[in-house]
Formats: sequence, C-alpha cells, structure tokens
Amino acid sequence: MDWQQAVTLWVAIIGALTGLSGIAIAFLAYQRERNRDKVRLRLVVMNALVGGPGTDPEHWLTIEVVNLSTFPVTVRSVGLCSQNWQMPVFRTTRGESLPHRLGSRESFEVYCTPASFREQRFAEMRWAFAKTACGVQVLSAPITEQLSLFARVSGSTDSEESGRH
Repeated sequence: MDWQQAVTLWVAIIGALTGLSGIAIAFLAYQRERNRDKVRLRLVVMNALVGGPGTDPEHWLTIEVVNLSTFPVTVRSVGLCSQNWQMPVFRTTRGESLPHRLGSRESFEVYCTPASFREQRFAEMRWAFAKTACGVQVLSAPITEQLSLFARVSGSTDSEESGRH
C-alpha cells in the first residue's frame, strides 16, 4: 500500500466516523424534541409517620406527583390501582383540591390515612396512578412493598386502638 492509498483509507475512516456521529447526534436531537411535548410525571410513594406533640403518631401513605415536563400540567386525580380497579385519593397535604395545576418541575403530595383503606380491595392495589386533564394516565413502579408495610403498620394500629376501648 502506498501513501496515497493510506491517505485515502484514513480520509474514508474519518468520514465514516463523522457520518456516524452525525447520525447519532441527529437521533438524540429527534428524541429530545419528541419528548419535549410529552407529559412526564414521576410518582413517588412513601410511608409517613404523622403526629403532633402529645398525640399518637399515625401512619399515612403519601403519593408525591412531580411534573418533569417542560410545560404546566393539570392533574385531575391521583390514587392507587390494580389490574382492573382504581381507588382515587382526594386529600392533598396543603389542603388544596383536585384538579391541581403543576408548573414545570413543581410537585405536590396527596395522602391517605389508614381509615381511607378499610376496603377489601386495598390488598389488590399494585401501582400509584395520576391522571391529567388531557387524558394521560401515568403509573408508578410496582408499590407492593410500600403497601404491605402500610397495611401491616395500620393493621397493628387498629388492633391496639380496639384493645383500648
């Protein structure tokens, strides 16, 4: 191989790498632009211990809704769901009512006390959900661990209270 063929080979390799990197950058730009107008919410389910001075603490299940979109989103309902049933939760931690408008990167929390879930269907719940005004429903990751802990703790609180009366 003489020097002209070597230079030609190197120019071809550099051109191919430049072309491939250009395709990769264009694809990433396309994905970013496509997701820019998409509703993106994050749902964080937590167990909270709530109580004031001189009172027995109570276990609540809270669902934090975070708007990851670049535009405001109106959340119409938040709750828990199973394969074929939904249980909405209506109480917010700040006393606001639903629907609730969230700006970009804003969040709010809803909560439910153990008394909210005396129903038998509570054991079927597997995910948290949020529905927006535009009809988008977002599900959380499976929350069976948080729900079993909540049921176990709230069940022990109920038996203690019934033993006192």
